[in-house]
Amino acid sequence: MDRLEVLRQLMEGGLLARARLLSANELAAYADRDIVAGLLGAVSVAGRDVSIMVGLPRHFPLRLPAVFLLPWDALGIMPHIEQDGYICYADNEGLILDSSDPVGILEEALHRAIRLLELGFSGNNRMDFMDEFLAYWTRLDPEDSLLSVLEPSEYVHEVEIYRNRRQDLWVADNSAQLVSYLGGRRKALETLTLRKGLYIPLKPGSFVAPPLPNQPWSLQDVQDIINRNITEENRKLLQRFTQRKAKWEEIVVLALPRPSGGLHFIGLRFRNVRGSHPLSDKSTSEPPRPLMIWRRDWRYLAPRGGTLEGLDKWNVLLVGVGSVGGFLAMGLVQNGLRHLTIVDPDVFMAENTFRHVLGQAYIGQAKVQALKTEIERKYPYMVVTPCQATIEDAVTSGSIKLADYDLCIFVTGNHTVELYMNELVRKANGKAIFAWVEPYGLGGHALLMQPSAQGCLRCLYTPIDETDSPLLNRASFAAPGQHFAKDDLRWTPLSRHDFGLG
Repeated sequence: MDRLEVLRQLMEGGLLARARLLSANELAAYADRDIVAGLLGAVSVAGRDVSIMVGLPRHFPLRLPAVFLLPWDALGIMPHIEQDGYICYADNEGLILDSSDPVGILEEALHRAIRLLELGFSGNNRMDFMDEFLAYWTRLDPEDSLLSVLEPSEYVHEVEIYRNRRQDLWVADNSAQLVSYLGGRRKALETLTLRKGLYIPLKPGSFVAPPLPNQPWSLQDVQDIINRNITEENRKLLQRFTQRKAKWEEIVVLALPRPSGGLHFIGLRFRNVRGSHPLSDKSTSEPPRPLMIWRRDWRYLAPRGGTLEGLDKWNVLLVGVGSVGGFLAMGLVQNGLRHLTIVDPDVFMAENTFRHVLGQAYIGQAKVQALKTEIERKYPYMVVTPCQATIEDAVTSGSIKLADYDLCIFVTGNHTVELYMNELVRKANGKAIFAWVEPYGLGGHALLMQPSAQGCLRCLYTPIDETDSPLLNRASFAAPGQHFAKDDLRWTPLSRHDFGLG
């Protein structure tokens, strides 16, 4: 079924009044939306007739149809409506379209768009403005942007703005915060200049109508928004911080609470400030200019990556960073671990290249130092402590104290040493995981030992018989005395003998 036929069937369905197909000249106005066919009609929203344009993109029905309200503010300023009238009626993520039913897709899209307009007109989705605030802020075409490593706070406080010769780059609570994000590279700050700004959090439940491109905030608008939406304690703090003599230029970061959780950060740049701070009662500053604030703090980045809540507070010891331990280290930090101590005496060799998380760039380097470098290169806010030694030497020398860690993980492949560590962890009343892979990948194991449980790694080992025979791991997939080679694990196809031909 072609696009025009789909649109004609929608017209016959009676969902739109006074419907007609759009001409090629009319469609040209929607070229940036990739609309290649469309119709114009009217629908009733809360008893009011409004004009609706339904457009089909080039790859419909593999893509959702576009629905436009004309003009965009026909029902007043509402959430989910862009300035060309485009109605954001659906979230594409996880959405599966039945491409065999294009008319059904079109009808459902129109129903959803109408329901959204009704919610907006009644004011029932008014708080959605707060969730979408950055989208509206972007439409102001901010002249500049800042990367923020600010940790969200409940209180008004001064922040630090880092600038190179040309522009502002970063906003942070302090230099340590920024250095942590940059992987410890303190030298990166040496070429930057520092000045002060203000961080102002609005209280939960605050509503702030986003400014329109043709109606930017005035200085009075900003003052009113802040005064209406801050706590009494923050009001006093703000008065204190705005008493200082202002600079020619001042930057303010507003933290806006989102109804769905979390915060938006937006920036305001005040120029030609004379005398007092622009947020004081005596200010004579120009209206503020919008700044984009791109969050790079831990509390913003980590949850978006699916990290485990609370793991950032753990202090973990990982002993052995070979082919298993290297990937395990990366998995731990990807899941939200920030404090990791790694122990291994070995150097990364060429033959390690294809089985290790590290690549050939690290050949000849100590595995622990190389892994620290790679982790801190890829992930911000990591605190990785390397120890190039055997765990026996590290414990004996006192450089590693097992009781200091919330969890000890052993992936050394040396069962004798791990049995010894098992006893030390038990004495320290600690928690440990022992993990190992059987030869040639025949199987893998992980054992958790914790103070509340009676069992431990030693429980898996018992002599083969009553003589002085070697200890046997009861969890092993191999039988006592059974040995494997690579050829033993190779798949062998049916031979001619299996078909009675030999």
